[in-house]
Amino acid sequence: MEKINKILIWIIVFVFALPIAFADATDSATGEPQSGCIAEYDVNKEVEVRAIPEDGWLFLKWSGACEGYEEVCKVTMDKSKTVKAEFVPGCNDNSECSSDQKCEDSKCVPLECECGYAANHECLKYECCSKADCGEGRACDTSTHKCISESECREFSIKGDPAVKHDVVFVGDGFDDYKIFRQLLVYLVDYNGKYNGMMSISPFKENKDKFNFWMVLAPDYQHWDDGEPVNEDIEKFVKTCERDTVVVVSRNTYRAYAFFPTSGSKGGRAYVSLGFAAIRGTDYAAENSGRLLLHEFGHAFGGLSDEYIEYGKGTRKDIHLLPNCAKDLETAKAKWGDLVGVEGVDFYTGIPDVPGTRYFKNPYVSIPEIGLFPDGSDPGDGGCAYEPKNIRPTTSSLMKNQFEPGYGFGPVNERELQRKLEEYSEQATQNTDAIASQGGRGRRFIEDAG
Repeated sequence: MEKINKILIWIIVFVFALPIAFADATDSATGEPQSGCIAEYDVNKEVEVRAIPEDGWLFLKWSGACEGYEEVCKVTMDKSKTVKAEFVPGCNDNSECSSDQKCEDSKCVPLECECGYAANHECLKYECCSKADCGEGRACDTSTHKCISESECREFSIKGDPAVKHDVVFVGDGFDDYKIFRQLLVYLVDYNGKYNGMMSISPFKENKDKFNFWMVLAPDYQHWDDGEPVNEDIEKFVKTCERDTVVVVSRNTYRAYAFFPTSGSKGGRAYVSLGFAAIRGTDYAAENSGRLLLHEFGHAFGGLSDEYIEYGKGTRKDIHLLPNCAKDLETAKAKWGDLVGVEGVDFYTGIPDVPGTRYFKNPYVSIPEIGLFPDGSDPGDGGCAYEPKNIRPTTSSLMKNQFEPGYGFGPVNERELQRKLEEYSEQATQNTDAIASQGGRGRRFIEDAG
């Protein structure tokens, strides 16, 4: 009998002083007669009725003198009664169940896999569920159940107790050799100020002693199809590291970006693509990769805004929090009015004839590979936080165009960075308990585009 979209009803009639006999039951979908039964019992006897489905059927519910969904029902024979048991089609084999289930006693039940996942009605084993499943020097990433290189932070340059220093962890995305990665960091950190690196620019070069630098390899860091790193994958590499800011240095080519700090100067992340600078050649990358790091570190450590515009993107919603960008003249004056006149600080916008501001048109095409925007504007025109109507403090800085030679952060940005660095002054070390630990997992980050 075809079972699809049908309910089978069995009828049992209990009467007094009658011989046991068979009555009729009906298939509700076809009206076909089915076997029921009539049974005789003594007055006030309690009768237990059990619904036992045939193969391929499942008990649905009772009706009549019995109610509910349990397979067993009890009836007290104080009068003649009728009980109905309804059945619905169940499964005959696994093919009638979803791929993560199996057919058991005519029911599709979920597969329970101890160290694996369900597919095609069976359990397939994960590559690993614990470190014991991986070889020497390997660990199990329990989020992906794959064996990865064991995270082990190494010192690059340590200036003191992590409790009173700003700890920066460099993650070598795609690197599997500490010797090679260390040599790259010599250029990027640049203690001697020879390679346009991090410690070649104020205010960092005057505060070298306030940073600890660590490094960890990530040869199997995960990426999206467009080459960008998977942000969440960072945790499995840095979980053993002392860290306040994390910088992922990637061999892949993508537009570099960063996340703002979550507490003071702590909790930020930067993703620096070596391939991004290398688009213009290896010599260009060697000269400017350190400046790319400085720009992204300005976001991740200082919470600084981009000082360029981007056609059609719209302004940042958190512009009121940005120390180097303002939506109107009054706000700009409150943020950096006391520095106007210092090294060219003023109120620069990309909109002409706004009272109290200075209109700035970039004198060259900032990105020759892209050219001007459809409206004729250039990313380097006046404005900030992607909008030309916003106001920024200088015509150019590392936060406008990190590849424009001759410019540092500028007075407004330097002051904000120095304010963050004061957290690590000798006076601040006397109250280190007030500085929240950033070594824990699960922090929340605010993203900045680049």
